[in-house]
Amino acid sequence: MVIVVFPSEIEEKKDENWSMVYSSNERVSIENFCHCSVPKLGQHSRYDYYEGRVNVFSHKEREVIASFVEKNNKIQKEDITQHFESYDFIQNPEKFFERALEKGVFHQQRDGIYSVSVPSMKTWLIHHYSVSKKQ
Repeated sequence: MVIVVFPSEIEEKKDENWSMVYSSNERVSIENFCHCSVPKLGQHSRYDYYEGRVNVFSHKEREVIASFVEKNNKIQKEDITQHFESYDFIQNPEKFFERALEKGVFHQQRDGIYSVSVPSMKTWLIHHYSVSKKQ
C-alpha cells in the first residue's frame, strides 16, 4: 500500500495534478511525481500566498519592507515604524505597520519582538523587492 501525503499548501491542486498524471501517455512513478511535480506546485502556491500577503502594498512600499527585513531579523516595533517614517510616501508609519501585521507579513513573537511570519517569505520578499538585489 502506498500513501501519498500532499502538503497543505497544495491540497487544492492535487486533483489537477493526478489528472495530469493519468492523462499522460508515459508511465509516471509515484516517486517521480512526488519529487518533481509536487514541490514545484508547492513553490508556486507559496509564492501566490506571499503575494496575497503583500498585495495591499504598492511596489515602492514592498521595497521598503524588503529593504528593512533584509537587514533585520528580530524587529522592535519602534525600529520598523521609525524606518517607515523616513519615507515621505508612507503617510502614517504606525498604520502601515499595523496593516503589514494584519496581512501576516509580520507576526509578534512571545518575547514581543516582531519578525517576518514565514522565513521563506522573507527570502521571497528580498529576492523580489529588495532594491539592493536589483543593483
